[in-house]
Amino acid sequence: YCDRGMGHKSLHSCFEGTHGAQCSTCMKELYYAYQMNKQHKTAAQIRKGIIAGEWKTVDLQSAANIN
Repeated sequence: YCDRGMGHKSLHSCFEGTHGAQCSTCMKELYYAYQMNKQHKTAAQIRKGIIAGEWKTVDLQSAANIN
């Protein structure tokens, strides 16, 4: 994962440069966090879901229609 391989400390740090926009892992985690936030999940709940790998089910094709 990027946090280990790229030295990132958070999902936010993936997007401090251009890396996040070019990385499917970062994009899936971002969309997952966005969707969970819309469902009023807490940061701790979102983090737990990301750690559990729930972001892996995100389809970036449908995420392109974000709203």
